[in-house]
Amino acid sequence: MESILVILYLIVFVIFILSLWKIFEKAGEKGWYALIPVLNGIILLRIVEKPWWWLFLLALPYVNIIYSIWVLNLLRIKFDKKGGFLVGLIFLSFIFFPILGFDDSSYLGKTHAKDESFIPILNGLYLGIVLILISVVYYVTGNTFAKSSQWVSYAVMIIGIIWAQINYKKTIGGTMNYGEALGVGILTMIIASTISSIYSFLLYSVIDPSLLEQLRLFTEEQIIKQGKVPEEQIDMAVEWATKFQKPVFMFIGGAIGGTFVGLIISLITSIFTQKKPTEDFAE
Repeated sequence: MESILVILYLIVFVIFILSLWKIFEKAGEKGWYALIPVLNGIILLRIVEKPWWWLFLLALPYVNIIYSIWVLNLLRIKFDKKGGFLVGLIFLSFIFFPILGFDDSSYLGKTHAKDESFIPILNGLYLGIVLILISVVYYVTGNTFAKSSQWVSYAVMIIGIIWAQINYKKTIGGTMNYGEALGVGILTMIIASTISSIYSFLLYSVIDPSLLEQLRLFTEEQIIKQGKVPEEQIDMAVEWATKFQKPVFMFIGGAIGGTFVGLIISLITSIFTQKKPTEDFAE
């Protein structure tokens, strides 16, 4: 089994290097730069027009998550890909990097592709901080597991995504198509959910580890209240549920779940925040 995993890893690694090689060639760089560690990172940053010292930011724990997403977003902009392509680069990179490398997309160069990605990233940072503050309020008041915290968070997410889309639209001249609005909403929530998930990880693993036991008891109470599980199977159900109530799983689940929620919200809000160039009405 271990040897199979090693073989799969090597296959994915080779595919990634070949894809990076083709991406470099599209951008007018030498493809073999992809073979050299560190240098390939510098070349990638040069393609997206960011300084070489960003490599240090990409090496810092937690900080690297934000900057990696930023670089990937700039990369898809440079090759004129829609916002949804970013989600693929993040969660299915072994599929979307080859697509980017081997499809017929062209590099827009250093004078055509503007970097407006800081807008959803900045708004994502703000939204993530607000979501953390909501969690802190519920934590200090002893209501960490209150159902209302979810609904408050959802309401804040909707407002935050709309705010990010409107800000982006104003920055790029007042027009924004549906795909751009969708991409802004998704990127905003990727950043926000990642930041809030980092806080959850620290809360349960460092700040107050006793919350894990409280969460286990809360889960047991909810299972009993629902009455859907036979009494003799309650312990098994609780044990199964608590396997996924570890800080690392909370981080992964929070980041992916938040992104999915952001996708759903953005699919709806983009209908109302988009504005095509042909439209002529006051905002």
